[in-house]
Amino acid sequence: MRRKIIGVISFIAVLILGTALSSMYVKPNDKDILSLFGLVFPYVYLSTLLIIPLAWQRHKITFLLGICVLIFGLKPMLSYVKPGIDSKVEKAQIQVLTYNAMMGVQLVDKKHQFSKKRKELFKELMLREPQPDVICVQEANRMVRAAYKEVIDYPYVHEIETRGAVIYSRFPMIKTGQIDFGQNVNSCLWADIIPESGDTLRIYSMHLESNRLSQESYEFLEGEEYETQQAISGIVDLITKYPRYAGKRGNQAELVKGHMNKSPYPVIACGDLNDPPMSYTYRTIKKGLNDTFLDNGAGFGTTWIGPIPMLRIDYIFASKEIENTGFYCLESDLSDHYPIKAAFNLL
Repeated sequence: MRRKIIGVISFIAVLILGTALSSMYVKPNDKDILSLFGLVFPYVYLSTLLIIPLAWQRHKITFLLGICVLIFGLKPMLSYVKPGIDSKVEKAQIQVLTYNAMMGVQLVDKKHQFSKKRKELFKELMLREPQPDVICVQEANRMVRAAYKEVIDYPYVHEIETRGAVIYSRFPMIKTGQIDFGQNVNSCLWADIIPESGDTLRIYSMHLESNRLSQESYEFLEGEEYETQQAISGIVDLITKYPRYAGKRGNQAELVKGHMNKSPYPVIACGDLNDPPMSYTYRTIKKGLNDTFLDNGAGFGTTWIGPIPMLRIDYIFASKEIENTGFYCLESDLSDHYPIKAAFNLL
């Protein structure tokens, strides 16, 4: 009986892992939950890694199938956690930072006035060496923009007052625009800049569809104590909302990628995709580009400070003709996201 249970558990683990792996190849919609399997992929992978050895003696077919799926999933797993140490770069032609500023709620005090201490922390964070030449911001309301204007004097700014994405640059912008999602907070702006090397680049600052989960969902994910009815409400909210908005992100990703494919210049695409590496959204945006964390990052790629560990949803991608020479994740509690920074040389 025990052997049969082990066989069943092992087979189910392999099946779930295979389903999670397929989530990045299938465009999500609001009627299936496949995207949820992608969300929990690293935990499914690690669980399967622990379970499969139990099937070695009596369930060899399941064991061998599990080994094959684990091998196939190793590369995607390394997009969440990467062995090595952080890269150190002394010189680069361009440094780019991206940051979801969370509407600046951590920059104000209880009276909704700018906190002098938090503002200094913000300035130190944004200008930490090596200083970025381009800063891409998401969820930038008037408060955030005022803070940037006060602490960072960048001569070139591309912003639209009714959109949450902004691009700040030390280098001249020769052309700017937006990819209209029909929303305010979730948005995508782009700008063609000319670095000192003279080679024009197109920069994107994008913030794809948010998940809009309820407080019950976050409490459920955090494992907090709650009544059964609240737990059920949180689970139902997670199951219904995440796939729905994953579908919208899939559409937005295709829209952005179509625009990138028409760019006459090499691309650096930054922002909050609100989806992990094991997702259709990530695979769509990354196609033909390099993920700078995979190039030069190290350790856990976590960028979201929330109840789901190892969640990487903020990215910097670059065209293959741009050499990525460094990647940094800057820890800070000024938002529910960590800012990330990448260094580049133009080939």
